[in-house]
Amino acid sequence: MASEKSKYPPGKHPNSLETLEKGRRSWQPGKSGNPQGRPPGIKYVSEALRDLLASDKTLADKLARKLANRALKNSYDLSLLFERTEGKVTQSVEAHVDTDVTWVIGKGYEDKTSTDKQDSE
Repeated sequence: MASEKSKYPPGKHPNSLETLEKGRRSWQPGKSGNPQGRPPGIKYVSEALRDLLASDKTLADKLARKLANRALKNSYDLSLLFERTEGKVTQSVEAHVDTDVTWVIGKGYEDKTSTDKQDSE
């Protein structure tokens, strides 16, 4: 079976490590990738929906009734209704782990084997 030739020269593939490393260097620490940010006055859908429901109480009542009627017919809709009004039910999970675990947090930790060697000398 003959190997396929790449259409990219060595090291120039968009997903090559070299190309990805160059991309990382282009971001300066503390500088935003979107310096202008979201334009003022633009709302998220959830914000617009909250404003609409706050301004029209009859619409909110109609939606609540429709959701409640669907929940009476469908257990999935019923679970959604309760999750949205009462919160998700917490589930306890038991686990037994019988292995040694070493947690390494942060940079600059010493290798335990090198410390042991120094102590024995």
